[in-house]
Amino acid sequence: MRLIVTVLWLIAALCWLPWFALVIALLVDIISGTPWDQSNYLQTALMGIWPQLGMEITSPLTWLRWRIVSVYPVAAFIGVALSAVGWRIYWREQDGILTRSAWLVGLSIAVPVVAPFLMWGDARRRYLNREVILETEVLDARERLETE
Repeated sequence: MRLIVTVLWLIAALCWLPWFALVIALLVDIISGTPWDQSNYLQTALMGIWPQLGMEITSPLTWLRWRIVSVYPVAAFIGVALSAVGWRIYWREQDGILTRSAWLVGLSIAVPVVAPFLMWGDARRRYLNREVILETEVLDARERLETE
């Protein structure tokens, strides 16, 4: 299960990173003096899907047709959703016990790049705990051999 969660979180991070790069480019463009509504990055970074209204705004059927304006925000949303699904699978494996603080979980859902590092830290912690257990078992076995 941890492998599935790690793969989900890595895919989430890869989906989220291009959108974040566009948001940074938009901020740099705005800071450099371009008005925000004239920036080339505004629509690409912030408008994922948009309704195809056409001429009839009052018809309910026109609100059901949507088009993808930019793939990047949609991919970022998919990344955030995959990160949340990964946490759900992770908690299910841990029997509902929260092993991380809520702010860290929220951060890793909002910024999916953080999640694989949390999994790495968790794997490292489990490895070190296992090494301590093995070391104590080796010491106990040596004591038993010496006493016999």
